[in-house]
Amino acid sequence: MNDLNKRNTPQSPFDDSVFRMLVEHSSDITMTMDARGLILYVNPAVRQLLGYEPGDLIGASGFEIIHPDDRAGLERTFQEMVENPGRRTTVRHRINTKRGDWRVFETRVGNFLDHPPISAVICNSTDITEQVEALDAMRRQEELMNQAQSVARLGSWNLDLRTGRMTWSKEMYRIFGFEPMPDPAPMDQAMQRVHPRDVTRVAQSINKCLQSPGKQSFEYRILLPGGAERIVLAGNQSEPGPHGAPVSMHGTLQDITELKQAESEKQALQEQLYHIQKLDAVGTLAGGIAHEFNNMLAVIMGNASLLLQDPDAAAAGQEELEEIIKASERSRDLAMKLLTFARRDKINVQNMPVKELLGDFAAMIEHSFPHNIQVHWTAPDDLRISADVSQMRQVLLNLCNNACDAMPQGGILSILAADIQIFEKEAEPLAGLCPGRYCFITVRDSGMGIPSSIRDKIFDPFFTTKGVGRGTGLGLSIAHGIVQNHNGRMFVDNHDGPGAAVAFCLPAADDATTPLAPPAPRPAANKTVLVVDDQPIMLTLARRILERDRFLVLTAGTGAEAIEVFKHMHGSIDLVLLDLLMPDLDGEDVCDALLDIDPGAAVLLCSGATQSQRCHDMLRKGGIAGLLKKPFTMESLIEAVRSALARSARAT
Repeated sequence: MNDLNKRNTPQSPFDDSVFRMLVEHSSDITMTMDARGLILYVNPAVRQLLGYEPGDLIGASGFEIIHPDDRAGLERTFQEMVENPGRRTTVRHRINTKRGDWRVFETRVGNFLDHPPISAVICNSTDITEQVEALDAMRRQEELMNQAQSVARLGSWNLDLRTGRMTWSKEMYRIFGFEPMPDPAPMDQAMQRVHPRDVTRVAQSINKCLQSPGKQSFEYRILLPGGAERIVLAGNQSEPGPHGAPVSMHGTLQDITELKQAESEKQALQEQLYHIQKLDAVGTLAGGIAHEFNNMLAVIMGNASLLLQDPDAAAAGQEELEEIIKASERSRDLAMKLLTFARRDKINVQNMPVKELLGDFAAMIEHSFPHNIQVHWTAPDDLRISADVSQMRQVLLNLCNNACDAMPQGGILSILAADIQIFEKEAEPLAGLCPGRYCFITVRDSGMGIPSSIRDKIFDPFFTTKGVGRGTGLGLSIAHGIVQNHNGRMFVDNHDGPGAAVAFCLPAADDATTPLAPPAPRPAANKTVLVVDDQPIMLTLARRILERDRFLVLTAGTGAEAIEVFKHMHGSIDLVLLDLLMPDLDGEDVCDALLDIDPGAAVLLCSGATQSQRCHDMLRKGGIAGLLKKPFTMESLIEAVRSALARSARAT
């Protein structure tokens, strides 16, 4: 009986070979410490896990190998253990290995100081480094996923159909306007935020997904607190269980409101581009019609002028012939309007007084703007600019229309011109202006002002703050482009609050008028003129008029023919009258070829678009003796030919 009792009495593990074997072959570190924290025993696992020999640690403080950031907390926990016999706890901390790296351990601590023969604090430590690193990686992955979903505005969700538990990603809460909360997700509240007209469709889509496993995609709207409406794209999929019935559903929800808005804006821009392309096509057509129209008018006006020079014909119908010429001149003005509509970047520069420009413009808008808009203007008496009058009126009209729209209840519209000298140190801050004298014209209103958020966009094409159908967004961009083409700059006042001011500046012109040119001297008889035009009727008309004035006339109906004739006869040709627009070889190419043959050749250009930039560029070339405007009369043709021959003679 005594042997049996002795066998049933619990023995110390350190006195029992079986328990000692279990401890010494354990993969966890087991150690005992006294009340001061000195190590009394440590099993061989410390060698494999930390690289220390057990004998290296016995007698040392167990806190020496603890990470400095964990040491103080672990010492406090150990002290509390010592002061409370029988207490047990679990702590997590890092231990420095003999290799110098740190491992994470979870240690179960028990106070057995009052339990002989142990009389120690027992610590059993499990290396959980890999598990902690895996959890950290999962957290980082989850954070990256949340960030990616936030950027893409794409939320995800999962529904366990067996438990009814739904989980949401953080972005799902943001999309629906909820604060993140512990699971389960607020599905019932979310359904209350679905647009009333879309609730049925959303429910039908969910039911369909439950009945037939597979992917679905559909759009619907949600209403956030405050009334904001968002458009979302939902993607759902159900997962069948072992018996075929769905056991879970998961999906995504993407906020596509901005994408939809961008698509709408893109469509609007495409429609505007299509409209501009149509206008461009119409302009090209109008230019072609005006060109042909000018040729016909030239024939009518030229022949009528010839008849007026015939005493017998003039006596029989002088009044009728004069009416024909007047009607032709009015038709010529119509053709010029068509060419103005058709052309781009072409300006008709005139030296004009700014006071006259603003006075005429102010008088016009006073009768066309609402009566509750008071128009004030002022300009120096001696300030002049060189500009296209019609384009300057267009700039002023666009600026004043915007100012008028900013004052729906009425107000004061001021147009102020100033003569300002820009010095070199002031030029660069003013959009890189060159130093010099400038005319500054400011259009100021007393309206609502320009918000700072849109101030940098007002000159962008198609940007408008007006409602649908009330503006194209091209007014200020067109004005800006016109000013730039005149070597000017445009500015907007950057102050906040009521009232707005937009100004533009142009180089000031000298107070000078173009003197009347003296009559062209009559050249000596038998001067030879080569007339080049693709229209036979124009060749016949020009030949008849010039021969009547005792010129010798050669004709060419194509550019290639003109080059060939000039190549063989350039020594006897005094002037080439060259149509600028021809089908085979362009007039500019023919002109270059003629000047290559004879750099001293005199060429008189003939065009219906005499104010085009192309004409102005060609006039800068050597050998260009003048420019004749179509349609021409007998007098204008002879005058242009005489002047060209005179200039050519002076040049030689």
